[in-house]
Amino acid sequence: MLSPFNRLLNSNDIPTEEETIDVQTYCSEIETRREAIRKRLKELDIERAALKRDIDALEEQYSLTAHKSILSPIRRLPTELLQSIFSISSPKAPVLSCREAPLIYGHVCSRWRSISLAMPELWATLHVVIPRPMPFPDSEPELLDRLTLAITEWVCRAQELPLDLRMVSNERRPEDASYAFSILCLVLLNYGKRLKGLRLDIPSFMMNCLIQLPLEELPLLASLEVSVSDYSAPPILSNTFVDVRSLPSLRKVSFNTFCVDLRTQLPLAQLTHLDLRCTDNWCSNTPELISVLGKCEQLVDCRVAAVDSHEDMEPFVCDGPVTLPKLQRLQISAFPYSIGGPVGILNLCDFFNNVNTPLLEVLKVNINSRSFGYGPPSDEVFYCIQSLFERCLPPLHTLKLGFGLPRVVNPADAIPQCLRRVPKLRKLVMEEDICPWDRNFSGAGHPRLSAQVLECLTITPDTVTAVCPVLEVLRLNDSFAFSEDAIHNMLKSRSESPPASGLVALRDVSITTRRKLCEEISALPFVKVSYEPYYTNSRDYGRDWSDHWRY
Repeated sequence: MLSPFNRLLNSNDIPTEEETIDVQTYCSEIETRREAIRKRLKELDIERAALKRDIDALEEQYSLTAHKSILSPIRRLPTELLQSIFSISSPKAPVLSCREAPLIYGHVCSRWRSISLAMPELWATLHVVIPRPMPFPDSEPELLDRLTLAITEWVCRAQELPLDLRMVSNERRPEDASYAFSILCLVLLNYGKRLKGLRLDIPSFMMNCLIQLPLEELPLLASLEVSVSDYSAPPILSNTFVDVRSLPSLRKVSFNTFCVDLRTQLPLAQLTHLDLRCTDNWCSNTPELISVLGKCEQLVDCRVAAVDSHEDMEPFVCDGPVTLPKLQRLQISAFPYSIGGPVGILNLCDFFNNVNTPLLEVLKVNINSRSFGYGPPSDEVFYCIQSLFERCLPPLHTLKLGFGLPRVVNPADAIPQCLRRVPKLRKLVMEEDICPWDRNFSGAGHPRLSAQVLECLTITPDTVTAVCPVLEVLRLNDSFAFSEDAIHNMLKSRSESPPASGLVALRDVSITTRRKLCEEISALPFVKVSYEPYYTNSRDYGRDWSDHWRY
C-alpha cells in the first residue's frame, strides 16, 4: 500500500500535531476525489436509464425482436423435418398433459400447432390414468365430463387411424369404481372398432366391462394386454373375461397377475406374442402349458413367469415334446413356491425337455427359488437347457441366466456345456445371487457356476476350440462368486486374441460388484465396473409418506 504515513500505519505511535494536520489533508483530498467519482456514476446512471428507455421505445415502435425471429434457424426448417422431429420425440404412451408431447407442441407457436394437428399418428396412442373423484359433492360428474371431452378431442385428432389405448385405474373398492367403470365402458364401446392395441391395468372387479363388449366391435384389435391392479385378484377370471378366439387380427396377448383359461379363451393358432406373468395366480401345470404352446404355431416371442416346483409335488407326465417352429425369443422365470400357493406349478426341467425351438435367438432364464431349497438343483435345469441346444441347434445370439444359490455345493459344469452348444452367441448375461453372509457361502473364488463360466471362456495356449468365439458383450453380476484372477485372465485373453485365431474381441463388459476389483480390471477400456455398497438404506424407509411424497 502506497502511503506517506507507513510508519504510523505499521505502529501504535502517537502522531505529532504536524502529522495530524497532514493526515487530515491527505484524507480530505481522497474524499474529494471519491465524491467526484460518485457524482459521475449518478450522471451515468441517469444517462443509462435514458438510453434504456430509448431502446425500449425502439423495440416497441419497430418490433425488432419480432423481425429478428423471421431469420431464426428453427423457422427455416421444412415442415417434413419438423414432422420427423415430432414423431421421434413423442413418447410411446402420451398422456393428457400440456407439459408433454404432443400437446406441448401446440404451446410453442401457431405453425407448430398446425403441424401437430395435421399429424394424426401423434394422436393414435393415448395413456389414460383414470383419476379418483374428489371427496366433495358433484365431483364425479364433473370429472367424467372433462375426461370424456378430453379423450373425445384426442381421438378426433387421430382422424381414421387405428388406436392404441392404455387405461389404468387404481380403485380398491367396487363401490368407488362407478366413475372409472363408466370411463372404461365409454372408451371401449365408442372406439372399439378402431382399437389396434388395448392395455388395461384395472381391478379385478372391473373386468365385467369386457363381457359387455361385442366381439364384432373389435375387428382391428391386434394386441391385448391385461393386468390386475388389486392384489386380491382371484386365480382365474374365466367367468369375467371375454372369449377372444373369434378376433381375426389378435396377435399379441399379455396377462399379468392373473390368468384366463388359455385353452378355451384365446386364439392360440394365430398368436405371435404370448406373455404370461401370472406368478402366484398361475393355474396351469407344466404339461398344460406345453400343450398350449404346442398350438401356437406362429409364436415368435414368449414370456412365462410362474411358481417353481417343490419337493412334495408329484412328478408331471407330459404327452410328448412340442415344436415351436417360429419362436425366436423366450423368457422364462420360476419364483419360489409358498405354502398355500397356487395349484399350478412350472417345472423348468420338464419344460426344456419337452420343447423344441429350432429358430431360438434370445433365451432368458431366471431361477429365484434356490435359497428356499425347493425344486431341482440349478445344474439339473441347465443340463436340460443343454439338451435343448443339442436337439435343436438354435442360432442363439443372446443368453441371460439369472439364478439363486444352487442346492449342491459343487455343481458340475452344466453352464459351460450349454455355452459350447451355442457358437453364435454374442451377448451373455450372468446374474448369481450369492452373498458372503449367506450360511452356504464358503469364500470368494469358490468354484460355483459363475467361476466355471469364466474358466471356460478363458483362452489359453492349449485351447483347441474356443467357447463362444464371437462373444462381444458380457454382463456379470458379481456377488463374490468368483475370484479376481479368474475375471482378469478371461478379460485379458478375450481382448488380446489375434484376428487370425477367428475370435471376436470383447467390446463391452459390465461388472456389478460389492468388492473393490484390482486396477488391472478397471483400467481396461472396454470394461465398466459398478460398485454397490454392502448395506443400502432407502430414502423412504421409516418415514411418513408426507415427508417424501410430492405432487
